[in-house]
Amino acid sequence: MQALITAQAGRPRYRPLTRASLAVPLTLGVAFGAYVWWLARGTGYTVGATVAGLVGGAVMVLLCFAIGRVQHALARGPRASAYGLVFGCAMGWLFALSGRDVLASSFFGAAMGAAMFGVVFYYLYTHQLAARMEERRPWELAEPEPAQAPGDMRPVEAGEQRPQRAVTRQPRG
Repeated sequence: MQALITAQAGRPRYRPLTRASLAVPLTLGVAFGAYVWWLARGTGYTVGATVAGLVGGAVMVLLCFAIGRVQHALARGPRASAYGLVFGCAMGWLFALSGRDVLASSFFGAAMGAAMFGVVFYYLYTHQLAARMEERRPWELAEPEPAQAPGDMRPVEAGEQRPQRAVTRQPRG
Protein backbone atom coordinates (compact mmCIF):
# COMPACT_ATOMS: atom_id res chain seq x y z
CA MET A 1 0.00 0.00 0.00
CA GLN A 2 2.83 2.37 0.85
CA ALA A 3 4.46 1.72 -2.54
CA LEU A 4 1.22 2.69 -4.30
CA ILE A 5 0.95 5.93 -2.33
CA THR A 6 4.60 6.74 -2.98
CA ALA A 7 4.23 6.03 -6.71
CA GLN A 8 1.17 8.26 -6.98
CA ALA A 9 2.72 11.08 -4.95
CA GLY A 10 5.33 11.81 -7.61
CA ARG A 11 2.81 12.09 -10.44
CA PRO A 12 1.07 15.45 -10.95
CA ARG A 13 -2.69 15.31 -10.55
CA TYR A 14 -3.36 17.80 -13.32
CA ARG A 15 -1.69 19.15 -16.44
CA PRO A 16 -0.20 22.59 -15.92
CA LEU A 17 -1.54 25.51 -17.93
CA THR A 18 0.74 26.75 -20.67
CA ARG A 19 0.53 29.73 -22.96
CA ALA A 20 -0.56 27.51 -25.83
CA SER A 21 -3.33 25.88 -23.77
CA LEU A 22 -4.82 29.35 -23.28
CA ALA A 23 -3.85 31.03 -26.56
CA VAL A 24 -5.19 28.41 -28.97
CA PRO A 25 -8.77 28.28 -27.59
CA LEU A 26 -8.83 32.06 -27.25
CA THR A 27 -7.68 32.58 -30.85
CA LEU A 28 -10.19 30.05 -32.18
CA GLY A 29 -12.99 31.64 -30.13
CA VAL A 30 -12.21 35.17 -31.31
CA ALA A 31 -12.00 34.09 -34.95
CA PHE A 32 -15.21 32.05 -34.68
CA GLY A 33 -17.06 34.84 -32.86
CA ALA A 34 -15.96 37.42 -35.45
CA TYR A 35 -17.13 35.20 -38.29
CA VAL A 36 -20.47 34.57 -36.56
CA TRP A 37 -20.89 38.32 -36.07
CA TRP A 38 -20.05 38.96 -39.73
CA LEU A 39 -22.54 36.34 -40.96
CA ALA A 40 -25.31 37.34 -38.53
CA ARG A 41 -25.23 41.09 -39.15
CA GLY A 42 -26.51 40.77 -42.72
CA THR A 43 -26.79 44.26 -44.16
CA GLY A 44 -25.94 46.36 -41.14
CA TYR A 45 -24.94 46.50 -37.50
CA THR A 46 -27.43 44.96 -35.07
CA VAL A 47 -27.28 44.17 -31.38
CA GLY A 48 -28.46 40.61 -32.06
CA ALA A 49 -25.50 39.98 -34.35
CA THR A 50 -23.11 41.26 -31.71
CA VAL A 51 -24.66 39.08 -29.02
CA ALA A 52 -24.55 36.05 -31.35
CA GLY A 53 -20.87 36.68 -32.08
CA LEU A 54 -19.94 37.12 -28.42
CA VAL A 55 -21.90 34.06 -27.27
CA GLY A 56 -20.61 31.92 -30.15
CA GLY A 57 -17.04 32.95 -29.46
CA ALA A 58 -17.36 32.34 -25.72
CA VAL A 59 -18.87 28.88 -26.24
CA MET A 60 -16.09 28.01 -28.70
CA VAL A 61 -13.42 29.14 -26.21
CA LEU A 62 -14.94 27.02 -23.44
CA LEU A 63 -15.36 23.91 -25.59
CA CYS A 64 -11.86 24.13 -27.04
CA PHE A 65 -10.34 24.70 -23.60
CA ALA A 66 -12.29 21.76 -22.15
CA ILE A 67 -11.22 19.41 -24.94
CA GLY A 68 -7.64 20.57 -24.60
CA ARG A 69 -7.63 19.79 -20.88
CA VAL A 70 -9.10 16.28 -21.12
CA GLN A 71 -7.84 15.10 -24.51
CA HIS A 72 -4.80 13.30 -23.09
CA ALA A 73 -7.00 11.17 -20.86
CA LEU A 74 -9.19 10.04 -23.77
CA ALA A 75 -8.61 7.13 -26.09
CA ARG A 76 -8.46 7.60 -29.86
CA GLY A 77 -12.17 7.11 -30.54
CA PRO A 78 -13.65 9.43 -27.90
CA ARG A 79 -10.98 12.02 -28.62
CA ALA A 80 -11.74 12.03 -32.34
CA SER A 81 -15.47 12.08 -31.55
CA ALA A 82 -15.06 15.17 -29.36
CA TYR A 83 -13.19 17.04 -32.08
CA GLY A 84 -15.68 15.91 -34.73
CA LEU A 85 -18.67 16.90 -32.60
CA VAL A 86 -17.42 20.42 -31.88
CA PHE A 87 -16.32 20.99 -35.47
CA GLY A 88 -19.54 19.60 -36.96
CA CYS A 89 -21.76 21.69 -34.69
CA ALA A 90 -19.75 24.83 -35.40
CA MET A 91 -19.82 24.33 -39.18
CA GLY A 92 -23.53 23.47 -39.15
CA TRP A 93 -24.34 26.66 -37.22
CA LEU A 94 -22.22 28.80 -39.54
CA PHE A 95 -23.92 27.19 -42.53
CA ALA A 96 -27.32 27.99 -40.99
CA LEU A 97 -26.28 31.62 -40.39
CA SER A 98 -25.43 31.94 -44.07
CA GLY A 99 -29.12 31.58 -44.91
CA ARG A 100 -29.59 27.86 -45.51
CA ASP A 101 -32.47 25.85 -44.07
CA VAL A 102 -32.14 23.70 -40.95
CA LEU A 103 -32.10 20.33 -42.74
CA ALA A 104 -29.29 21.31 -45.12
CA SER A 105 -27.34 22.82 -42.21
CA SER A 106 -27.77 19.64 -40.17
CA PHE A 107 -26.55 17.42 -43.00
CA PHE A 108 -23.64 19.75 -43.71
CA GLY A 109 -22.64 19.81 -40.03
CA ALA A 110 -22.91 16.02 -39.77
CA ALA A 111 -20.79 15.55 -42.89
CA MET A 112 -18.15 17.99 -41.66
CA GLY A 113 -18.13 16.36 -38.21
CA ALA A 114 -17.72 12.90 -39.75
CA ALA A 115 -14.87 14.17 -41.90
CA MET A 116 -13.15 15.71 -38.88
CA PHE A 117 -13.64 12.47 -36.93
CA GLY A 118 -11.95 10.53 -39.72
CA VAL A 119 -9.03 12.94 -40.01
CA VAL A 120 -8.37 13.11 -36.27
CA PHE A 121 -8.75 9.35 -35.81
CA TYR A 122 -6.31 8.66 -38.64
CA TYR A 123 -3.85 11.21 -37.27
CA LEU A 124 -4.01 9.79 -33.74
CA TYR A 125 -3.80 6.19 -34.97
CA THR A 126 -0.72 6.75 -37.09
CA HIS A 127 1.11 8.94 -34.58
CA GLN A 128 0.38 6.76 -31.56
CA LEU A 129 1.43 3.67 -33.52
CA ALA A 130 4.68 5.36 -34.52
CA ALA A 131 5.32 6.42 -30.92
CA ARG A 132 4.74 2.86 -29.69
CA MET A 133 7.10 1.46 -32.30
CA GLU A 134 9.71 4.07 -31.36
CA GLU A 135 9.44 3.02 -27.70
CA ARG A 136 9.70 -0.69 -28.42
CA ARG A 137 12.60 -0.77 -30.86
CA PRO A 138 12.52 -4.56 -31.14
CA TRP A 139 15.87 -4.67 -32.92
CA GLU A 140 17.62 -3.13 -29.90
CA LEU A 141 15.78 -4.97 -27.12
CA ALA A 142 15.93 -8.48 -28.52
CA GLU A 143 18.58 -10.71 -27.01
CA PRO A 144 20.88 -12.33 -29.55
CA GLU A 145 19.94 -15.88 -30.33
CA PRO A 146 22.49 -18.57 -29.52
CA ALA A 147 24.44 -19.92 -32.45
CA GLN A 148 22.97 -23.00 -34.05
CA ALA A 149 24.83 -25.32 -36.35
CA PRO A 150 23.44 -25.52 -39.89
CA GLY A 151 21.12 -28.45 -40.28
CA ASP A 152 20.57 -28.79 -36.52
CA MET A 153 16.79 -28.66 -36.11
CA ARG A 154 16.43 -29.19 -32.39
CA PRO A 155 15.57 -26.09 -30.33
CA VAL A 156 18.37 -24.25 -28.57
CA GLU A 157 18.08 -24.11 -24.79
CA ALA A 158 18.73 -20.86 -22.95
CA GLY A 159 22.41 -20.47 -22.18
CA GLU A 160 23.46 -23.38 -24.41
CA GLN A 161 26.41 -22.82 -26.75
CA ARG A 162 26.85 -24.91 -29.86
CA PRO A 163 29.99 -25.15 -31.87
CA GLN A 164 29.89 -23.39 -35.21
CA ARG A 165 31.39 -24.72 -38.38
CA ALA A 166 34.09 -22.66 -39.91
CA VAL A 167 33.06 -21.24 -43.25
CA THR A 168 35.84 -21.12 -45.79
CA ARG A 169 35.73 -19.57 -49.21
CA GLN A 170 36.89 -21.43 -52.23
CA PRO A 171 39.12 -19.42 -54.54
CA ARG A 172 37.59 -18.63 -57.88
CA GLY A 173 39.60 -19.77 -60.69
